[in-house]
Amino acid sequence: MTPALVAHFTTSSKLSSSTSSSSSSSSPSSAQSSSTGGWYGPNTDLSILRVTATKPTASSSDLLKYIHNLCTQDVYKVVGVHPEDMTEEPKQEAGNGSQSTADDSNAGVGYSLFLNGRGRVLFDAVWCPTNAHSLRWLQAGVTRGIQQSRGPNISATPKPLTFKPRPTSEIPAIPPVEDGQRRGFYFILPTASATHAMEHLNAYNLRRKATIEDVSAEFDVWQLLPKKVVQEVSRGNQEAIASKRSVAQLLGLASEQDVSALGPVSFVDPRTSTMGVRVIVPKGKQPTLPSSYSLVPSPSFFHSYRLLLGLSSAPSELLFEKSLPLECVGVDSLGISYVKGCYMGQELTARTKFQGMVRKKIWPSILTRHADSKQQQQLQAKRGRVPMLSELVQDMASTSSSSSSPTTASSSDPLTELQSYFPFFDPSFSTPPPDTPIHRSTADVPVVEGKEVARVTSASHNVCLAMLRNEHVEECSTGTGAALVLDASSSASTEAGETSSDPSSSDICTLTSYRPDWWGRPPEEGSSEGGQ
Repeated sequence: MTPALVAHFTTSSKLSSSTSSSSSSSSPSSAQSSSTGGWYGPNTDLSILRVTATKPTASSSDLLKYIHNLCTQDVYKVVGVHPEDMTEEPKQEAGNGSQSTADDSNAGVGYSLFLNGRGRVLFDAVWCPTNAHSLRWLQAGVTRGIQQSRGPNISATPKPLTFKPRPTSEIPAIPPVEDGQRRGFYFILPTASATHAMEHLNAYNLRRKATIEDVSAEFDVWQLLPKKVVQEVSRGNQEAIASKRSVAQLLGLASEQDVSALGPVSFVDPRTSTMGVRVIVPKGKQPTLPSSYSLVPSPSFFHSYRLLLGLSSAPSELLFEKSLPLECVGVDSLGISYVKGCYMGQELTARTKFQGMVRKKIWPSILTRHADSKQQQQLQAKRGRVPMLSELVQDMASTSSSSSSPTTASSSDPLTELQSYFPFFDPSFSTPPPDTPIHRSTADVPVVEGKEVARVTSASHNVCLAMLRNEHVEECSTGTGAALVLDASSSASTEAGETSSDPSSSDICTLTSYRPDWWGRPPEEGSSEGGQ
């Protein structure tokens, strides 16, 4: 049975000041080999909302029901289930088998999309209990089987579970929380989505049973990314990453004391463990990590890595109030449950899933100058399908004798280090502006002409996300159709419609779309992406 994601909660105050240098952040595990090193830094692009019960004496059932009815994910299952409590192997969701959906998590850490009444995406969020007391309190309100938390220093003898809210009279006594602590959830989401999230959550907060606060001024979200994980991603070795599902295993920490030093709440990213670990710490503090981890003060590094993995999050990337859930996630089981009860937008989401009506989705793509793209296009045409991310790395290594090995590359610039793992990533490439039009071109020398077929939703240097039709991506990858091109010098205000550009321009780029390995292997030959 696949081990579950485990969130770690601690009341330890062993946090270093954010003003201290990263070289002084050491722990007993700092003697680990260099392969356990990585990067860490504050993600200032994220905000934190705290959703707690309004009354201190309230049952957790009301809060859980409120969140459960808005999420596309099964909150009851995420909070209450541990694989050891299940009498049979968990049923695999239909799709290509994401190895780290929120359904695998047992400690209340989940990921969900939030939809409007028409089934369109408003925002997405990662959520987790505010502390260990919250986890135990929430579990008591969900199931009759778990009597104690699976958190640290608490043993439990689980019993068979039923997914029925507990009567208030049966909820066991919960230890009092410490001063200043609140029982409930943290919602971690892009800062650009915070206003929409507050409005949406408050609109359905009937009788004000929940208190919703923006606590971004009190806490920071830190991103922790081990180099070993990035190395395995570049090699397409998903099994090696999937086997390390706890915080300590993924970061290469030696003991629980090292995990406790990270912060009050730490967990593996529930979307995909290839994104590393997130830590919530009080404002002005920072996690304590081995000296082999390098401090990255700017979030641009983690933004570039997220785009490489094909993860969309910001409103501009999710196409606020325009896109369907299955168009925004790489795998159809990510953050979406097809067996839970009704939620806002559920009917359209289920119909889209089971009728196989996904004709387009957000694809990650590499921008390549026309002069440099010929050989890559020949390799793709020979492969006859959309390439995997790891296959692009292999193609680049086989065609470039100057590409450096990830195990020997060394640089003080994190983006340059990232390039050593993904040779096609070019930090010197000028990032195209959002909403840059994408066209199709059948000419030998790509020309930006005709009506646009899509627009760039987000980009970092020569990596971008765009909502593309699956048939266009497949035709472009196999060489059986027109190439996808854009003018990297075009402004974001370009109007849709007929345009033309000089074909000799060095700013015209071709798009090479690919499948991140964590999405799973492509569909069987003869089937289409739209049938997922």
